[in-house]
Amino acid sequence: MWKSRQGRGLVWIYNQELEDQLETLTLSIGTGGVALFALPCDVAHVTPERAALLAQLSSGRPGAAVRLNENPDLLSAYSDQLDRLEELLCSKRRQRLQYVESLQKSKGGQRELAGQLVSAWLSFWRDVLIVRSGAELPLVNQQRQPFLQAAARQLNLAQVEAVLDRHEKALAQLDAYVNPRLTLEYLLLTLPILTDCRGTN
Repeated sequence: MWKSRQGRGLVWIYNQELEDQLETLTLSIGTGGVALFALPCDVAHVTPERAALLAQLSSGRPGAAVRLNENPDLLSAYSDQLDRLEELLCSKRRQRLQYVESLQKSKGGQRELAGQLVSAWLSFWRDVLIVRSGAELPLVNQQRQPFLQAAARQLNLAQVEAVLDRHEKALAQLDAYVNPRLTLEYLLLTLPILTDCRGTN
């Protein structure tokens, strides 16, 4: 269960099972998201679900999480990236390649844009893994449960783990300056095509 506590100028958002770690500021980031997270008191109104999302998107860095919380456009972009993923998972491979082609016309660095997309998509697949495995862990994208469940129904655990692995490798390739277009094309071509998309809006 997620709880919050205030002290030393911070608001702690934490998992009750790990309460004894509060004094050490230990971050546990993995498949289940962040188990312990701190935010300044002026953002104490954040819900545990929002804190989990901010922690996931900021890789557990409180400063980055605060900036995300203060900039609704960034969270809106994250939501748009997940909307696009849902569409692509229900699309043919040709349409996926056309999407990557369309990104070449976007403003800004292609490597940075690709990194943002893959990072957002990775959070989605971590949630799919939680749903598919039946683990009692909080979902980062709680509001997307219908589609998460639709994806989990159509893939076995090994397939979900393979998808997660490919996303993590894609991020490593982008960090190693592999061509971002080729990285995205390969990633999208290897993603499963879902036949039951009733979880989409």
